Amino acid sequence: MKTKKNLHLPLIKFEHGIKLIAKAADWRIYHDAIILAPGVWQDAASNLKTYFPPHELRKAANRWKANYLNVNHDFKNPLARIGYVKNTYWDGEKIRGDLYILPTTSAGRDIISLIDANMVNWLSPELLSHDKWDAKRGVHMATDIEFIGCAVVLHPACPKAKIREEFADYVEYLD
Repeated sequence: MKTKKNLHLPLIKFEHGIKLIAKAADWRIYHDAIILAPGVWQDAASNLKTYFPPHELRKAANRWKANYLNVNHDFKNPLARIGYVKNTYWDGEKIRGDLYILPTTSAGRDIISLIDANMVNWLSPELLSHDKWDAKRGVHMATDIEFIGCAVVLHPACPKAKIREEFADYVEYLD
């Protein structure tokens, strides 16, 4: 005996009497982090020295195609994505922004703990640019910069890119 197949239309809204419960995440926010400062920095991906002039950074401060915050430029592991960069601006000397880190993930909690313990404090922006040869400086010059994210790292190309500005420039190692 054949049974009749049931028609299912999952696009039709199903309503029931149970209330949905929403859980809000309490983001950890680090205000006014330094994303990038003018200077000649050696890119880790291409290994080229590139000059980031102040006038180009000023124009790019709010040009973000995506604003993800990652751990160590890990694009392959979704668990390395820990938050967002928001409220970016040019302060007259460098690009700054607020880092929103989600503490409900283990990677987010770990990074927050390391930042708060003064063990990690550096950022590395992820960006696209058109590069022109700057004969005066003997390096490429980034133009038409567009950010695609940022990463928390141990070894930044730009040593001025910090989560907390008051953090020491070096860590003293104990014997």
